[in-house]
Amino acid sequence: MTMRMGMRRFEAGTLAPEVFRFGVGFSDGRKATNLVGLGGYDHDDAPAGPMLTPGDGDGGGHHWTQRFWLLPLPPPGPLAFVAEWPALDLPLSRAEIDSATVIDAASRALLLWERR
Repeated sequence: MTMRMGMRRFEAGTLAPEVFRFGVGFSDGRKATNLVGLGGYDHDDAPAGPMLTPGDGDGGGHHWTQRFWLLPLPPPGPLAFVAEWPALDLPLSRAEIDSATVIDAASRALLLWERR
């Protein structure tokens, strides 16, 4: 079984059980998921709302790693991570952290080159 990032659906409009569902929820009610189209965009026209974009990933056997970019930084308050994967009997699961952890880490990031 592989983690499918695509939007495979049944005719009834429901997601296939093989599709891994992952999302984040901001304290102001906005959210982003891996189920939104992955179309490119010009960085000057970046979407205003939260966007979860897959990065690199790898795996095999019983292990898989997938990285995501989350834009923009979350507002202060709880940051929720939600996942579900019916094909592997992973029920809807939720965990929260204080977004200050993410905001603080971002404040220590180093700019390596200017965007063109």
